[in-house]
Amino acid sequence: MRPAINNNKYIFAIIMKCFATLLITNAHLGPYYPEDLRFLSFGGALGNALFFFCSGYMLTLSIKKRNYIFWILRRLFRIMIPTWCFLILSSLYYNNQAFDILKFVCTPYWFVNAIIIFYLLYYPIIKYLTNYIICICIILSIMTVVLFYSTDYHHWMIEECVNDIYIHYLYYFLIMLIGGWISIYKNSNIIINSLKKSIFGVTFFVSLYMAVKYNIIHSDFPIYSLQLLLPVLLLVFCLLIYNTSLIICNTYLKDGKVNVIIEKLSNITLEIYLVQFLIMDIFQNLKFPYGLLVVVSFIFITAELLHNLSYWLQKKLHLL
Repeated sequence: MRPAINNNKYIFAIIMKCFATLLITNAHLGPYYPEDLRFLSFGGALGNALFFFCSGYMLTLSIKKRNYIFWILRRLFRIMIPTWCFLILSSLYYNNQAFDILKFVCTPYWFVNAIIIFYLLYYPIIKYLTNYIICICIILSIMTVVLFYSTDYHHWMIEECVNDIYIHYLYYFLIMLIGGWISIYKNSNIIINSLKKSIFGVTFFVSLYMAVKYNIIHSDFPIYSLQLLLPVLLLVFCLLIYNTSLIICNTYLKDGKVNVIIEKLSNITLEIYLVQFLIMDIFQNLKFPYGLLVVVSFIFITAELLHNLSYWLQKKLHLL
Protein backbone atom coordinates (compact mmCIF):
# COMPACT_ATOMS: atom_id res chain seq x y z
CA MET A 1 0.00 0.00 0.00
CA ARG A 2 1.22 3.47 -0.90
CA PRO A 3 2.57 5.37 2.13
CA ALA A 4 0.34 8.17 3.38
CA ILE A 5 1.22 11.70 4.37
CA ASN A 6 2.87 11.53 7.78
CA ASN A 7 3.76 15.18 8.31
CA ASN A 8 1.24 16.80 10.66
CA LYS A 9 1.63 19.99 8.63
CA TYR A 10 -0.21 18.39 5.71
CA ILE A 11 -2.91 16.37 7.47
CA PHE A 12 -5.39 18.93 6.14
CA ALA A 13 -4.67 17.59 2.63
CA ILE A 14 -5.89 14.14 3.67
CA ILE A 15 -9.15 15.66 4.92
CA MET A 16 -9.62 17.68 1.73
CA LYS A 17 -8.92 14.75 -0.61
CA CYS A 18 -11.24 12.48 1.36
CA PHE A 19 -14.04 15.04 1.20
CA ALA A 20 -13.42 15.51 -2.54
CA THR A 21 -13.66 11.75 -3.08
CA LEU A 22 -16.97 11.52 -1.24
CA LEU A 23 -18.43 14.45 -3.18
CA ILE A 24 -17.42 13.06 -6.58
CA THR A 25 -18.72 9.59 -5.76
CA ASN A 26 -21.98 10.90 -4.33
CA ALA A 27 -22.63 12.91 -7.50
CA HIS A 28 -22.65 9.68 -9.53
CA LEU A 29 -25.00 7.80 -7.20
CA GLY A 30 -28.20 9.48 -8.38
CA PRO A 31 -29.80 6.28 -9.77
CA TYR A 32 -29.53 4.64 -6.33
CA TYR A 33 -31.48 7.34 -4.53
CA PRO A 34 -35.30 7.29 -4.58
CA GLU A 35 -36.84 9.96 -6.76
CA ASP A 36 -37.75 12.27 -3.88
CA LEU A 37 -34.16 12.10 -2.53
CA ARG A 38 -32.41 12.43 -5.89
CA PHE A 39 -31.45 16.01 -5.00
CA LEU A 40 -28.96 14.58 -2.48
CA SER A 41 -26.84 13.27 -5.34
CA PHE A 42 -24.69 16.34 -5.96
CA GLY A 43 -21.15 17.56 -5.51
CA GLY A 44 -19.26 16.35 -8.58
CA ALA A 45 -17.89 19.73 -9.62
CA LEU A 46 -17.28 20.69 -6.00
CA GLY A 47 -15.24 17.53 -5.49
CA ASN A 48 -13.33 17.98 -8.76
CA ALA A 49 -12.39 21.55 -7.86
CA LEU A 50 -11.32 20.51 -4.37
CA PHE A 51 -9.19 17.68 -5.77
CA PHE A 52 -7.38 19.96 -8.21
CA PHE A 53 -6.87 22.65 -5.56
CA CYS A 54 -5.38 20.13 -3.15
CA SER A 55 -3.25 18.59 -5.92
CA GLY A 56 -1.85 22.01 -6.81
CA TYR A 57 -0.96 22.69 -3.19
CA MET A 58 0.81 19.37 -2.59
CA LEU A 59 2.49 19.00 -6.00
CA THR A 60 4.22 22.33 -5.52
CA LEU A 61 6.15 20.83 -2.62
CA SER A 62 7.56 18.00 -4.75
CA ILE A 63 8.48 20.21 -7.72
CA LYS A 64 11.14 21.95 -5.66
CA LYS A 65 13.05 18.69 -5.27
CA ARG A 66 12.82 17.01 -8.72
CA ASN A 67 13.79 17.69 -12.32
CA TYR A 68 11.02 17.77 -14.90
CA ILE A 69 11.58 14.38 -16.56
CA PHE A 70 11.80 12.47 -13.30
CA TRP A 71 8.87 14.35 -11.81
CA ILE A 72 6.52 13.98 -14.77
CA LEU A 73 7.32 10.31 -15.40
CA ARG A 74 6.68 9.43 -11.78
CA ARG A 75 3.36 11.26 -11.82
CA LEU A 76 2.29 9.77 -15.15
CA PHE A 77 3.05 6.24 -14.01
CA ARG A 78 1.13 6.87 -10.79
CA ILE A 79 -1.91 7.81 -12.87
CA MET A 80 -1.63 5.52 -15.86
CA ILE A 81 -0.72 2.19 -14.26
CA PRO A 82 -3.97 1.92 -12.24
CA THR A 83 -5.85 3.27 -15.26
CA TRP A 84 -4.30 0.70 -17.61
CA CYS A 85 -4.89 -2.09 -15.10
CA PHE A 86 -8.53 -1.14 -14.78
CA LEU A 87 -9.01 -0.83 -18.55
CA ILE A 88 -7.68 -4.37 -18.99
CA LEU A 89 -9.76 -5.81 -16.15
CA SER A 90 -12.94 -3.98 -17.15
CA SER A 91 -12.57 -5.23 -20.74
CA LEU A 92 -13.15 -8.71 -19.33
CA TYR A 93 -16.53 -7.57 -18.06
CA TYR A 94 -17.46 -5.73 -21.25
CA ASN A 95 -16.37 -8.67 -23.39
CA ASN A 96 -18.89 -7.84 -26.10
CA GLN A 97 -17.05 -4.63 -26.95
CA ALA A 98 -14.01 -4.41 -29.22
CA PHE A 99 -10.75 -3.79 -27.39
CA ASP A 100 -9.54 -0.30 -28.27
CA ILE A 101 -5.82 0.22 -27.80
CA LEU A 102 -6.27 3.99 -28.22
CA LYS A 103 -7.95 4.08 -24.82
CA PHE A 104 -4.53 3.46 -23.31
CA VAL A 105 -3.34 6.78 -24.76
CA CYS A 106 -6.45 8.96 -24.55
CA THR A 107 -8.45 7.33 -21.81
CA PRO A 108 -12.28 7.32 -21.67
CA TYR A 109 -12.06 9.28 -18.40
CA TRP A 110 -11.95 13.06 -18.82
CA PHE A 111 -10.72 13.37 -15.23
CA VAL A 112 -7.63 11.26 -15.95
CA ASN A 113 -6.93 13.08 -19.22
CA ALA A 114 -7.23 16.43 -17.45
CA ILE A 115 -4.76 15.38 -14.74
CA ILE A 116 -2.20 14.34 -17.37
CA ILE A 117 -2.51 17.62 -19.28
CA PHE A 118 -2.38 19.66 -16.07
CA TYR A 119 0.74 17.87 -14.86
CA LEU A 120 2.56 18.53 -18.14
CA LEU A 121 1.83 22.25 -17.83
CA TYR A 122 2.03 22.62 -14.07
CA TYR A 123 5.71 21.89 -13.48
CA PRO A 124 7.20 24.57 -15.79
CA ILE A 125 4.77 27.19 -14.48
CA ILE A 126 5.56 26.51 -10.81
CA LYS A 127 9.28 26.02 -11.46
CA TYR A 128 10.02 28.91 -13.80
CA LEU A 129 7.01 31.26 -13.77
CA THR A 130 6.30 31.43 -10.05
CA ASN A 131 6.04 35.21 -10.05
CA TYR A 132 3.49 35.12 -12.87
CA ILE A 133 0.99 32.61 -11.46
CA ILE A 134 -1.66 35.25 -10.80
CA CYS A 135 -1.12 36.71 -14.29
CA ILE A 136 -1.61 33.24 -15.78
CA CYS A 137 -4.79 32.83 -13.71
CA ILE A 138 -6.09 36.15 -15.05
CA ILE A 139 -5.37 34.98 -18.60
CA LEU A 140 -7.20 31.70 -17.94
CA SER A 141 -10.15 33.68 -16.54
CA ILE A 142 -10.31 35.83 -19.66
CA MET A 143 -10.06 32.75 -21.88
CA THR A 144 -12.93 31.14 -19.95
CA VAL A 145 -15.17 34.19 -20.42
CA VAL A 146 -14.29 34.58 -24.10
CA LEU A 147 -14.82 30.88 -24.81
CA PHE A 148 -18.09 30.90 -22.91
CA TYR A 149 -19.57 33.82 -24.85
CA SER A 150 -18.22 32.60 -28.20
CA THR A 151 -20.38 29.47 -28.02
CA ASP A 152 -24.07 28.75 -27.63
CA TYR A 153 -24.09 28.29 -23.88
CA HIS A 154 -27.88 27.95 -23.66
CA HIS A 155 -27.82 24.19 -24.18
CA TRP A 156 -25.27 22.96 -21.63
CA MET A 157 -23.89 23.69 -18.19
CA ILE A 158 -20.44 25.23 -17.98
CA GLU A 159 -19.39 22.53 -15.50
CA GLU A 160 -20.55 19.62 -17.63
CA CYS A 161 -17.73 17.35 -18.75
CA VAL A 162 -19.54 16.22 -21.89
CA ASN A 163 -19.18 19.10 -24.34
CA ASP A 164 -17.03 19.99 -27.30
CA ILE A 165 -15.13 22.98 -25.92
CA TYR A 166 -13.71 21.59 -22.64
CA ILE A 167 -14.17 24.93 -20.93
CA HIS A 168 -13.96 23.24 -17.51
CA TYR A 169 -10.32 22.39 -18.21
CA LEU A 170 -9.49 26.10 -18.09
CA TYR A 171 -10.96 26.95 -14.72
CA TYR A 172 -10.03 23.66 -13.06
CA PHE A 173 -6.42 24.33 -14.03
CA LEU A 174 -6.81 27.86 -12.69
CA ILE A 175 -8.02 26.43 -9.37
CA MET A 176 -5.04 24.06 -9.34
CA LEU A 177 -2.68 27.00 -9.86
CA ILE A 178 -4.33 28.90 -7.02
CA GLY A 179 -3.67 25.90 -4.78
CA GLY A 180 -0.03 26.04 -5.83
CA TRP A 181 0.17 29.79 -5.29
CA ILE A 182 -1.19 29.44 -1.75
CA SER A 183 1.32 26.66 -1.08
CA ILE A 184 4.16 28.98 -2.08
CA TYR A 185 3.11 32.34 -0.67
CA LYS A 186 0.38 31.76 1.91
CA ASN A 187 1.44 28.49 3.46
CA SER A 188 -0.95 27.40 6.26
CA ASN A 189 -2.57 30.82 6.69
CA ILE A 190 -6.06 30.80 8.19
CA ILE A 191 -8.39 33.47 6.84
CA ILE A 192 -11.27 32.77 9.24
CA ASN A 193 -10.24 31.73 12.76
CA SER A 194 -13.65 30.46 13.88
CA LEU A 195 -14.64 26.93 12.83
CA LYS A 196 -18.34 27.82 13.02
CA LYS A 197 -17.87 30.85 10.76
CA SER A 198 -15.80 28.84 8.32
CA ILE A 199 -18.41 26.07 8.13
CA PHE A 200 -21.12 28.69 7.75
CA GLY A 201 -19.17 30.17 4.84
CA VAL A 202 -18.92 26.73 3.18
CA THR A 203 -22.67 26.18 3.66
CA PHE A 204 -23.55 29.61 2.32
CA PHE A 205 -21.46 29.35 -0.84
CA VAL A 206 -22.55 25.77 -1.56
CA SER A 207 -26.16 26.94 -1.21
CA LEU A 208 -25.47 29.85 -3.57
CA TYR A 209 -23.80 27.45 -5.98
CA MET A 210 -26.83 25.12 -5.93
CA ALA A 211 -29.20 28.07 -6.32
CA VAL A 212 -27.41 29.17 -9.51
CA LYS A 213 -27.60 25.63 -10.87
CA TYR A 214 -31.28 25.36 -9.94
CA ASN A 215 -32.06 28.59 -11.78
CA ILE A 216 -30.45 27.27 -14.96
CA ILE A 217 -31.76 23.69 -14.83
CA HIS A 218 -35.22 24.02 -13.31
CA SER A 219 -36.33 27.64 -13.68
CA ASP A 220 -38.93 28.52 -16.31
CA PHE A 221 -36.86 31.59 -17.19
CA PRO A 222 -33.23 30.57 -16.63
CA ILE A 223 -30.47 33.16 -16.74
CA TYR A 224 -27.82 31.16 -18.58
CA SER A 225 -25.13 33.80 -18.16
CA LEU A 226 -25.20 33.06 -14.41
CA GLN A 227 -23.15 29.99 -15.26
CA LEU A 228 -20.04 32.15 -15.19
CA LEU A 229 -20.53 32.44 -11.43
CA LEU A 230 -20.03 28.71 -10.94
CA PRO A 231 -16.22 28.63 -11.39
CA VAL A 232 -15.94 31.59 -9.01
CA LEU A 233 -18.07 29.83 -6.41
CA LEU A 234 -16.04 26.65 -6.85
CA LEU A 235 -12.84 28.56 -6.09
CA VAL A 236 -14.35 30.22 -3.00
CA PHE A 237 -15.60 26.80 -1.87
CA CYS A 238 -12.06 25.39 -2.13
CA LEU A 239 -10.60 28.28 -0.15
CA LEU A 240 -13.18 27.84 2.60
CA ILE A 241 -12.69 24.06 2.79
CA TYR A 242 -8.94 24.66 2.95
CA ASN A 243 -9.52 27.13 5.78
CA THR A 244 -11.87 24.74 7.61
CA SER A 245 -9.45 21.82 7.26
CA LEU A 246 -6.61 23.89 8.72
CA ILE A 247 -8.74 24.86 11.71
CA ILE A 248 -9.71 21.22 12.32
CA CYS A 249 -6.06 20.15 12.14
CA ASN A 250 -4.84 22.93 14.42
CA THR A 251 -7.64 22.39 16.94
CA TYR A 252 -8.48 18.69 16.99
CA LEU A 253 -5.59 16.88 15.28
CA LYS A 254 -2.53 18.39 16.92
CA ASP A 255 -1.12 14.91 17.49
CA GLY A 256 -0.96 14.36 13.72
CA LYS A 257 -3.36 11.41 13.77
CA VAL A 258 -6.33 11.13 11.48
CA ASN A 259 -9.06 8.50 11.22
CA VAL A 260 -7.80 5.48 9.29
CA ILE A 261 -10.86 5.47 7.01
CA ILE A 262 -10.31 9.12 6.07
CA GLU A 263 -6.65 8.40 5.40
CA LYS A 264 -7.52 5.35 3.31
CA LEU A 265 -10.08 7.17 1.16
CA SER A 266 -7.70 10.04 0.47
CA ASN A 267 -5.08 7.55 -0.64
CA ILE A 268 -7.26 5.86 -3.29
CA THR A 269 -9.01 8.87 -4.80
CA LEU A 270 -8.04 8.03 -8.39
CA GLU A 271 -8.94 4.35 -8.05
CA ILE A 272 -12.36 5.20 -6.59
CA TYR A 273 -13.06 7.39 -9.60
CA LEU A 274 -11.96 4.66 -12.02
CA VAL A 275 -14.01 1.78 -10.63
CA GLN A 276 -17.25 3.45 -9.64
CA PHE A 277 -18.96 3.42 -13.04
CA LEU A 278 -18.32 -0.30 -13.56
CA ILE A 279 -19.54 -1.14 -10.06
CA MET A 280 -22.68 0.94 -10.58
CA ASP A 281 -23.29 -0.85 -13.87
CA ILE A 282 -22.96 -4.27 -12.25
CA PHE A 283 -25.43 -3.46 -9.46
CA GLN A 284 -27.75 -1.21 -11.44
CA ASN A 285 -30.88 -3.24 -10.61
CA LEU A 286 -30.53 -3.00 -6.85
CA LYS A 287 -33.03 -0.71 -5.15
CA PHE A 288 -32.63 1.84 -2.36
CA PRO A 289 -31.32 1.54 0.31
CA TYR A 290 -29.59 -1.79 -0.40
CA GLY A 291 -28.29 -0.70 -3.79
CA LEU A 292 -26.65 2.39 -2.29
CA LEU A 293 -25.00 0.42 0.51
CA VAL A 294 -23.79 -2.38 -1.77
CA VAL A 295 -22.48 -0.06 -4.49
CA VAL A 296 -20.59 2.22 -2.08
CA SER A 297 -19.07 -0.78 -0.29
CA PHE A 298 -17.94 -2.45 -3.50
CA ILE A 299 -16.57 0.81 -4.91
CA PHE A 300 -14.28 1.27 -1.92
CA ILE A 301 -13.24 -2.41 -1.75
CA THR A 302 -12.54 -2.63 -5.49
CA ALA A 303 -10.66 0.68 -5.46
CA GLU A 304 -8.43 -0.56 -2.63
CA LEU A 305 -7.67 -3.78 -4.52
CA LEU A 306 -6.85 -1.82 -7.67
CA HIS A 307 -4.65 0.54 -5.66
CA ASN A 308 -2.70 -2.35 -4.14
CA LEU A 309 -2.31 -4.05 -7.52
CA SER A 310 -1.00 -0.93 -9.24
CA TYR A 311 1.31 -0.13 -6.33
CA TRP A 312 2.72 -3.67 -6.45
CA LEU A 313 3.34 -3.33 -10.20
CA GLN A 314 5.11 -0.02 -9.73
CA LYS A 315 7.36 -1.54 -7.09
CA LYS A 316 8.16 -4.51 -9.32
CA LEU A 317 8.98 -2.19 -12.22
CA HIS A 318 11.03 0.10 -9.93
CA LEU A 319 8.87 3.09 -10.78
CA LEU A 320 8.42 4.40 -7.25
